[in-house]
Amino acid sequence: MTQTVIFTFNSRPFTGYRGEILAAALRRGGIVALGVSAVDGTPRGAFCLMGSCQECLVLVGGVPRNACRAVVDDGLCVTSIAPLGGGS
Repeated sequence: MTQTVIFTFNSRPFTGYRGEILAAALRRGGIVALGVSAVDGTPRGAFCLMGSCQECLVLVGGVPRNACRAVVDDGLCVTSIAPLGGGS
């Protein structure tokens, strides 16, 4: 993975490597919370990192995907399913 690409998360630009796991690229960019719990509003992020727990569910190009199973590509548009507060 050597080609650096630009993608967005909640309209903020991030860099990553084409083909790397989205959850890893976001973590390296300082993003831990990918959304919030629908039950109590607590932050949610990558937990199992194998697609089983659904804690890292985000919208990738408008389609629900686990961030631990999606790969980074140039121009990828990623958003939280439940809006995050300003601190993430």
